[in-house]
Amino acid sequence: MVLSLFPQTLTELGLMDRGFQRSRRLAHLDPGDLEAQLRLVAAELRGGGLVCSQSALSWRQRLAKLNEPDRFDALIELAKLGPAAAGVTPVFVEVLSAFVSKNEDGGENTEAALPRAMLNEALTAIKQLGEGSISDLVLALSSAPIRLKAFLLQALRTVQAPEYAQDSTVAAVALCLDDEDSKVRYHAAELLRFFGSKAKAALPNLSFRLRDKDRNVRVTSLLAIRKIGPNSNCLPMLTRSLKDSDPLVRYWAARIIGDLGAHAVEAQDALYRLLLDDDHHPRKAALAALDKINKAVACDEEIVTG
Repeated sequence: MVLSLFPQTLTELGLMDRGFQRSRRLAHLDPGDLEAQLRLVAAELRGGGLVCSQSALSWRQRLAKLNEPDRFDALIELAKLGPAAAGVTPVFVEVLSAFVSKNEDGGENTEAALPRAMLNEALTAIKQLGEGSISDLVLALSSAPIRLKAFLLQALRTVQAPEYAQDSTVAAVALCLDDEDSKVRYHAAELLRFFGSKAKAALPNLSFRLRDKDRNVRVTSLLAIRKIGPNSNCLPMLTRSLKDSDPLVRYWAARIIGDLGAHAVEAQDALYRLLLDDDHHPRKAALAALDKINKAVACDEEIVTG
């Protein structure tokens, strides 16, 4: 039988010797019943569902019979099967969403609802599931509790190779830039930076975030714009950022404007004003940007006249 290929005891399944400080939630369950459930699930996932007929319930239904903490631990173990188990991703999201909903504190702190150890375990598990989990993670972004979205964005970074980022993924992440939670906006900008040139469609969204109330979001959005590659449509918001209250924002805005070369001529007056900045970093960036712009303009003129 297919089942004979899989571990015979809970210890072999790795459920009884895990090195976590929290209580061993699986220990109080009936060993035979739990083992049978997990072995069937593992067999179905590895065998492409071939043993489904041996059970009246699907693997998802069997997992649903466990309470949330036990289901989470079972999912952690199932993720060790690797990409073949990517189908458990929606259940992961369901379980984590349930934890968040039960531990709402009215704030924006995800760790208040989900212990850091649990988040780390879940991220490791998603990484083991691999690229097959991407579509489910993207889908979950639109409906997950606010304080779970930051986790989903981090999870996407662990499995999505930048060069293969799909337009639909970029679009879903860009929408998160408008989230009410600043941590979600930050992680969305960071993920778009990670995608690099594949995220060009998100440049308008990132440019708009340059007026974000959170300084970390503004800085990360600037870094994302620079990594993606700015275009002239970004110039108005970049120029506006030269007056930002934070010197690091002013610095990066000037650096990126310089990267635009001859396309940034309209920002020269603002850059000259930045030469009087109280902080020497923005002053140096403004000077370098003006030098780049002037050289690019001179080069263009030489080409035209030559």
